[in-house]
Amino acid sequence: MKGDFGHEFSIRRIHKITDEEYIEALRIYNESIPFEIRTPTNEINLWLSKNKENNYFEIFVFVLYLDGKLIGLSMTTYLKKSKIVVDEYLAVLDQYRINTIFVVYLSLIQSYYKENNIDYSYYITEISNKDSGESINWESQISLKVLCAEEFGKINAPYYTLPLGLDNYESNFEAILYIKTNDNIKSISKETYLQIVKSIYYDYFLVWYEKLMNAEEVIQYKQEIQRNFELIQKKVLDYSENVSITNSNCIALNPKNYFKRTAGTIPVTKKQSNKAIFLIICAVFILPVIIILGYSKLMMLINIPLSSATSIIGSVITVVITSLVTLYISTKK
Repeated sequence: MKGDFGHEFSIRRIHKITDEEYIEALRIYNESIPFEIRTPTNEINLWLSKNKENNYFEIFVFVLYLDGKLIGLSMTTYLKKSKIVVDEYLAVLDQYRINTIFVVYLSLIQSYYKENNIDYSYYITEISNKDSGESINWESQISLKVLCAEEFGKINAPYYTLPLGLDNYESNFEAILYIKTNDNIKSISKETYLQIVKSIYYDYFLVWYEKLMNAEEVIQYKQEIQRNFELIQKKVLDYSENVSITNSNCIALNPKNYFKRTAGTIPVTKKQSNKAIFLIICAVFILPVIIILGYSKLMMLINIPLSSATSIIGSVITVVITSLVTLYISTKK
């Protein structure tokens, strides 16, 4: 039975679009995120390269590693004026799409903000609510389970995801905002909720697409934003009380739901044990010395000059080292 066992999770923030591992991670993103909610990579590249010039928001793109292997990509956006973090994407290879993986990386990304003293008021994520939650994509299904585990609260108010451009009609749908704060607040004022929505709509989406559209398209997109915002505003202002937040509604974990199963164990990557590496190193450096001393003693006993045995010793050492290196490489596979 094996003793020590574990996994090493890590993230690395990307600052340059030419980063080779970022390019590799983008492939995973393109293959795993559904089209209707996937931001084109050329747009992400544009804003990643303009992070320092942007006064409205900053995108944080991370490459995800498990046991030293690149397995995915994550993106969050920090809205500077409202100090809101919008959780955008967390994409990993198929074999790693289980609850534990998502929970760990979500936690690491939140820790990154804290460790770098990035002051944020709310951590927000959008979850599809198509057909009252019965037609949501796989991405939202697993996100709901993770949000429950991470104690995000469901904001009980209307919300609509804005279209990703003017042509992606499927990206504009009814959704729910989930929120995480330092304490599990039970409600927020109507004004605060509308300010959160307004910040996402105008300080993020509008600014994002103003750089990508011509003047006529921007006017059209502003009208689309205004239409969605007014729908939300009209309903929320009719509330007699504050907007409630449900912190214990973990319907995603209900065994009666229709969600795809995402529980499981983390795939194991074989690692060379430290003990084995130590023995191989010792063998490579010590064994040849022992062989040389042994041959020298033997040559002296049978009266053969040491110079005559040099080629023999060299051949033996070469064979030993080659065999050990071959053994080491085979154990890495």
